[in-house]
Amino acid sequence: MEKEKGQRLSSNGVPSFDMSCTFAEQFTAWLKGSGGGCKSDRQAQQLISKCLKFLKFCSEDEDHLTLDIVDFCLCSPNLLFKFFDSMQSEWQLGHAGRIGYLDAIAELVTYSKVNGASEAVLSGLSTTDTYLKKMRKTVSKMMRLQWTSDLDIDVLEAKGHWATMDELLGVVSRYLPRYEAVLRTCKDTPVQHIQPTQTASPFDLSFATKFLAVYLFIQVKGSRPMTYQYLTVDMVPTAKTNGGFVDQKMFKTAGKYGFDSLLLTDTNMSVLEGYITYIRPLLKPKCEYVLVTRNGVQHNKLGELMSKLVFEATGKYVHPTRYRQIVETSSCKVLQSADQSAISEDQKHSSNVAKVHYRKQRSREVATKARECLEKLHGDSGTKLDKEDVERFWRGEEKLVSLDDLFPVFHFVVIRARIPHLGSEIHFIDDMVDAHVHVGEQGHMFTTLK
Repeated sequence: MEKEKGQRLSSNGVPSFDMSCTFAEQFTAWLKGSGGGCKSDRQAQQLISKCLKFLKFCSEDEDHLTLDIVDFCLCSPNLLFKFFDSMQSEWQLGHAGRIGYLDAIAELVTYSKVNGASEAVLSGLSTTDTYLKKMRKTVSKMMRLQWTSDLDIDVLEAKGHWATMDELLGVVSRYLPRYEAVLRTCKDTPVQHIQPTQTASPFDLSFATKFLAVYLFIQVKGSRPMTYQYLTVDMVPTAKTNGGFVDQKMFKTAGKYGFDSLLLTDTNMSVLEGYITYIRPLLKPKCEYVLVTRNGVQHNKLGELMSKLVFEATGKYVHPTRYRQIVETSSCKVLQSADQSAISEDQKHSSNVAKVHYRKQRSREVATKARECLEKLHGDSGTKLDKEDVERFWRGEEKLVSLDDLFPVFHFVVIRARIPHLGSEIHFIDDMVDAHVHVGEQGHMFTTLK
């Protein structure tokens, strides 16, 4: 499994036990129940998929998964270490991916403990649990260390993964006339006569959806994609009677924050109403959500929509998460600390890029302040020493220079000698090189710099 540059690697091709086996079904039921944390279907499937790959790695010669095989795999630290190394060396998973597997195996250990394991197995599971915590702590430390280099703004800018607020606002300004043209076309197309008199092409309708998604991210707020993905048609008119607020409950970090409130201005609601009234019906929607695909179903890739449109306009890769990082990082230049915290909480996101940037800025501030303090400690003696160093290195010393080093100077001297009319245009040579230039015994030229 090779990883190309810029490609996000997947472990989908890794051998695994069948997801429909008896053990997998029992584990799924436990994860979705109160004992396993009431996981959603998607969360349960992701955890089981990782666990089955781990179990297959440890028992690759087995065709059928049994509880004895599960206990054997979980109570073998050497197999756990080999699996951990394979994730990094063979699968080339990142730090976050490896933490995901370690968390899934930890869930499997918990399930085995409460499933009536023997004393010997329980002892082995306790040892494995200790190793898992240690390995997770190690990977987390490695991930934080990598943030310092990978999430530094200078590095992101060099990769074309960073943009200024003005550049992002320019994306909306650039494509607004085209969106207005599509909207006018859709207004002239009666809904009951979509075919064959429809003049707005499917590409125009897709562009309108793409533009609206980018508009919401940039002009309303850089929220998580699920906030807009689960925005329903009924929420917009309700916001008019609710002070412009839309209190979204469906988003990634809902368990931590509970609500993600959008505050829509009159302009925001006008843009949304135009799309809902004239553009969305032409897509023949089959759901209640505002943003739909050309097939009329809920759009679940809003991050890709933003990335594509921003790249077309700026040539830079900026997805919703990167935009939230840009907002939080930019806030440190114009906002107070309390206001920065409000921005982070409102976006339901805490940016590691912003944390790295704050640390770098703080380090520079401390270095500047410490330099000033050090100069105070040095006093007049330090100032005098600095002046002597400048004079020593730049003014009064004779320097040994090779012929090659002096060639450009002599080249201009020869030109002046052969072309008298250059006159004063190159008098700077006399200011740089003393007239007393001679060749030493070793074949080097000596010159005194003024």
